[in-house]
Amino acid sequence: MALGTLCARSLRRAASLGAGRFQARVPGSRITWPGAGFALAETRLRSSAAVRSETTDDTFEPELIIFDKDGTLIDFKFMWGKWAHNLCDRLELAGHLDGFHMPHFNKALGYDRATGAVDSRSPLCCTPMHEIESICVDAIASLKGLERHVAQHALASVWTMPDPVADTRELTDLKLLFKFLNDDLGLKIAVCTTDDRDVTTATLRLLGVADRVDAMLCGDDRHVPPKPSPEQIFHICDQLGVDPANTIMVGDTITDMSMARRARVGMSIGIPNGAGSHEDLINHADIVLPSMNNFARLASQISGPRYRSLMSL
Repeated sequence: MALGTLCARSLRRAASLGAGRFQARVPGSRITWPGAGFALAETRLRSSAAVRSETTDDTFEPELIIFDKDGTLIDFKFMWGKWAHNLCDRLELAGHLDGFHMPHFNKALGYDRATGAVDSRSPLCCTPMHEIESICVDAIASLKGLERHVAQHALASVWTMPDPVADTRELTDLKLLFKFLNDDLGLKIAVCTTDDRDVTTATLRLLGVADRVDAMLCGDDRHVPPKPSPEQIFHICDQLGVDPANTIMVGDTITDMSMARRARVGMSIGIPNGAGSHEDLINHADIVLPSMNNFARLASQISGPRYRSLMSL
């Protein structure tokens, strides 16, 4: 049976019986389907009708997929772990921070310099670049007892943006995936990121998928409130003429999943390859997909005319 045709009632029954290919601890907890390689979080039964939709239809007809960028389409740690590490090195070499102050600066960023790990709710994951810069200035000023304008000058002397070429590594073959989503499934594609627009545009061009992206919302687009505001999703959906109820949100953090939930999208998919772990995402996403390499298969099963939402009943 295709995944997209399974309803929540069937999943609950399978869970309670412990039958077939389903595995569950108790009904209403998470259910895993090993054959498809993902976990379904069945902790919330929602209506598929969006906040601003007047429809009472309980079906889910995907028309649009909104992807986060860093940690979803490209390797988060390869870009942002490297960027944070290099920033700390430059601050030390310039004499702006020393070994005593650096752990406190790293904490302000949500970055573990020893392991390269980034906290999934840290500024590096969820904050536009201009706000990250402001956080760094405040941290330097506080740690060194400086006037803010002096700390701002110190940071500016070592500040660089991530390199969209050298710091980009895709998590799957995006040209192949986006072509399949567009041409085979007829889905629109959007990117919603806290990264700046020039870096995002350069990254998508480097990956050869810029012409496949129908809409893009970035961290320096200040006319829309930042994540996790649902206005991010509403803005993209309005631009493309798609109801949020027929939209899929794909991201790697709780912030992405919270935004999706607040916008009442048809489905949210968590990717634990970025800043967020499987444990972070399982209670916030409808589906947790262990790898973007599985995404085309999943999309083919949940797309198509009049397919029922897994969470709609």
